[in-house]
Amino acid sequence: MRYPRRMRALLVAVVMSSSIAVAQDDAREQARVLFEQGTEALRNRRFTEAIEHLEGSLELFDNPGTAFNLANALRGAGRTLDAITVFDRLIADAFGTLRDEERAQATQLREEARAELGTVRVRVEGPGTAEIRIDGERADDTNAEGRGEYRVDAGEHVVDARAEGFRPEELAVQLARGQERELSFVLERVAERIVERRVEAEPSRAWIGVLVGVLVAGAVATTLGLVLRDREGDPFVDGEFGVTQTLSAR
Repeated sequence: MRYPRRMRALLVAVVMSSSIAVAQDDAREQARVLFEQGTEALRNRRFTEAIEHLEGSLELFDNPGTAFNLANALRGAGRTLDAITVFDRLIADAFGTLRDEERAQATQLREEARAELGTVRVRVEGPGTAEIRIDGERADDTNAEGRGEYRVDAGEHVVDARAEGFRPEELAVQLARGQERELSFVLERVAERIVERRVEAEPSRAWIGVLVGVLVAGAVATTLGLVLRDREGDPFVDGEFGVTQTLSAR
């Protein structure tokens, strides 16, 4: 049975819509399973496992409850900055619209997480403004007075300061949750180096020395030759090659 062209197009659209709906249902079901696995891991404080499942669930299906649990798992694992980022997106309805009481709860937990961040205050002497890196990642530069303040997760961090023309310096710091520490750097200026082109310069000096030696030797020989010729009358210069000859023996 042949269908009109419009009818065939309509049938194709219906089939495609059904396929998309099935695929969405499958993704939603997979997301639900991962959500339950992640939530169970979170209850048992297996934070790393919970993060893995909940992140996988969110990749398949946006859900405020999944994002809420993920933020708590990140916070439990000590990844407080990442937790705050998820809380911020959650409050902004990035995963779905929150009810007022849900928004209030997420806002309260975000503020609690912020209070758990460590604070590193940096003071750099020498260059003025300096580039700051924390655990290899570039942070904001210091101000013109060489000062900066940085919020970090609790734990151990390596902070280094650097500036053009100065020798870089790094310091390790250990922070508990909510702790503040100050680090002082004194950067030493690197002496300017005069680049020497040794490969080219040294041979040039050597050739100049050889040339000077030849000229001096030639001048001495010429003077000696003139004196001897005046005294003995023997030729000393080969007119064809210009090579100095020894005096003939008598």
